[in-house]
Order: sequence, then structure tokens, then C-alpha cells
Amino acid sequence: MNNEPGSVLQSDMKKGTFSGVLRGCFTAVLAAFLICTLAVVAVVGFMVVGAVMQVGAPRRVVPVGLREVHLSGPVKGPKIAVVNIEGLIYGGSTPSAQMTPVALLSAKLRRARLDPEVKGVLLLVDSAGGGITGSDVLHNKLKELRDRPDAVPVVASILNVGASGAYYGICGVDRIIAHPTALTGSIGVLMPLYDATELMRKIGVREDSILSGEYKDLGSPFSERTEEERRRQRELLEDIVRSMHERFVEIVAESRGLEVDDVRALADGRIMTAADALEAGLIDDIGYENDAVAILSEKTGLKDPRIVQYRREITLGTFISSLLRARGSVLDLLPILDKNAVRPTPRPMYLWTAGE
Repeated sequence: MNNEPGSVLQSDMKKGTFSGVLRGCFTAVLAAFLICTLAVVAVVGFMVVGAVMQVGAPRRVVPVGLREVHLSGPVKGPKIAVVNIEGLIYGGSTPSAQMTPVALLSAKLRRARLDPEVKGVLLLVDSAGGGITGSDVLHNKLKELRDRPDAVPVVASILNVGASGAYYGICGVDRIIAHPTALTGSIGVLMPLYDATELMRKIGVREDSILSGEYKDLGSPFSERTEEERRRQRELLEDIVRSMHERFVEIVAESRGLEVDDVRALADGRIMTAADALEAGLIDDIGYENDAVAILSEKTGLKDPRIVQYRREITLGTFISSLLRARGSVLDLLPILDKNAVRPTPRPMYLWTAGE
């Protein structure tokens, strides 16, 4: 047995070193836990303060921070701006605390219009449409871009889907090219209606709302109606759908230089392949993205254009605002996104539902 003083000292030193390591690890873990806790408290605090400030506050216009990203070509010189049209199309053109796809698209188109170095715009389309108003606003914004004295050429390239409201939005651009496997068309209007009265009878629930007139709960899935009431209400909704449908037909005919009767013959909601759409005059070419760039290069006279894209800058303020608005945004979109929503609001849509 070794009882020399040096051995005991070394043993104590080892024990002290091990204890120090344990204390250091514990301190580090505790510090990390406190930092994470403070970060969570800070974020929650920002959210609560933001929510309190927004209660009763009017809708406000917010600036849209866009960052230009270089995709290809020279780093300087005249450029072609790429704008993506993806997913559900809805909303107005004015950006607010609740940023909608159409507001963001409008901001990107405005950025391209105000940039003197932008000589052409390429739209990359992958959308099955959406709301009627949003689709019409998009169409009008693109029309404004083309109708200006200093207008630049706009070419749309349909990737997977460019149907219904998406086609409505882009049908007036200078040229439409579709991927060989793309789907387009679906010229028509959809208004989802549901009847849940049988289910309510089975569970013993009956709606007994007080109405100021027969049509105040028009389209409600919970209201009991006689056959005559159902017929009158359905006729009224069908008139709305026919009106929106006729507008779609006229917009396409005017934008594509086609006869109204020829467009009406195609406007039964059918989805079309690129080849069928080309034959019908709904698109101009079948090709790929680089073919669309080549068309723009020819129209602009640019041999080697700089290709750029606009992306939204996400700041702490916009991130927190998005969190605060997320619940309300989802509730607002339930009638469009979820056909099984608790109480969907009947509304006409330029939407191919199989594409979403």
C-alpha cells in the first residue's frame, strides 16, 4: 500500500480536477438553459406586446422589403427579372400586416417596373388559381406593366400547372410558353356549397337564426329550406357564377385575340395539356425555362442578360407579425383551402381544386 505524501497529493488533485469539470459542465448547462428561457420569454413578450398594440388598430400598410438575388449571367448590366407565381392566388395589391400572395406579387412587379436596368420580366407559373378578385388584380397589374409607355416585355412560363385563376392572371402577357408536361386551361368558376342538415338532424341540432330577409343566410350548409326556397337561392347563386364565368371568357378572348364563342366552347372547366392548349390558342409555345429566357433575350436584344430574382426579406418584425397573424390568416382561408371547414363561406373561385 502506497501512503507516500506525493501519491496522496496526486490523488487529491485528480479528484479536484474531476470535481471542477463537473462544476464547469453544470454551469455551462445552467447558462444555456437560462439563455434559452430568456429568449423564449423575450419572443413571447414581443408577441404579447404586438397583440395588445394591434387590438382595435386599423389595418396599416407596411413596406415590403425585397432583396435582389443574382441567378445567372453577368453581375452587372441590363437584366431580366424573374417573378414566381406559385400556390393559391388571393388578396389585394396593397401590402398590410397580413401579407397576401397578390400583394407580394404586386410589390415584385412594381420593383421590376421602377428598376431602369430591368429590360424584361419572366413569370414562372405553378398555380391552380384561387380567388376571383386576387386573380383579377394580378391580371390588372400585369396589364398595367404592359400598357406603360416604357413597358418591357413579359413572358410567362408554365411549369407544372397554370390553370384557372393563374391562367386568368397571365393570359394577357406578351407570350406564354408551357412545359411539355404542364397542365393549363380550366376556364370556369367554382362555388362550393354543402348541405349538413341531414347530419344535424341525426345529432339533434337545429339552426334557428334570425334573418332580416330570405337570402341573408344564402349558401349556409345548416339552414333548413323548402324545395322552392332552395330553387330560388340556387338560381341567384348560379346567376353570380354565370356572370363571373362570362367575365373569364371575355378576358381570355380579348387577351389572346380569340373569338368569344371559340373560348366559350373551351370554357367548361376542362384541364388541358400543353399540346391541346397550343392548338386552341391559349398558349404560344411549348418549351422549357431556358426557352422562355431565349424568347425574352430576343425581344430585349440582350445576348447575355443578367437574370435576377426578388425575394422577401424576413426581419424580426415581419416574423413576429406573421406569428401574430397566422391564426387569423388560416381562419380567413378555410373556405378556400378546406372543403370540410366547419362553416365555409360560399364564394365563387377561379380554382382548379385537383391542382391544389
